[in-house]
Amino acid sequence: MSVIEQFRVFDWLKTYFPYDSIGEEDMAGVLHFCLMWNLFESKICERHASIGKIKNFTKSLRKVGSLKNEDFSSYLLYFQERYLCNGKTNDKFARLRIGGSDREQVESVLKEEEAEHSSVVLALLIIVYRLRNTLFHGEKPIITLHNQNINFNVANSLLAKTLDLHKDNR
Repeated sequence: MSVIEQFRVFDWLKTYFPYDSIGEEDMAGVLHFCLMWNLFESKICERHASIGKIKNFTKSLRKVGSLKNEDFSSYLLYFQERYLCNGKTNDKFARLRIGGSDREQVESVLKEEEAEHSSVVLALLIIVYRLRNTLFHGEKPIITLHNQNINFNVANSLLAKTLDLHKDNR
């Protein structure tokens, strides 16, 4: 059996996309998101993520009374600045493709029409769930992923905060 030397993904990507300089250092947030999401999905979603399971998790946190909006205010502010323009959701928000009542839920939180702690956390996690879907289902082009680095860094921090709450309330 031959030994395959260490595969260097970014070297290969430069040959696949020769017109673009994709750098590993510019994508740390995106790459780390894969690890953080894996842990979130394993621990909180019982290895199969769905909005229903995320709703159940936020309901369980509400029952134990461990949620405070100030713990999530910086995440809410970030997503408000990203997805609202003049009090209305923008094209970036539309590209998340959040549907039906979940869309209404997220919009009401972003517009601060709904401020109950578990509703805020749920809305933020729905956004992250949709980021996950657009990333893992190939809707985000690899050659522009570096533009999403900050977005995924925020998502990583939010997932860590959520996982800490989960760990503290087991």
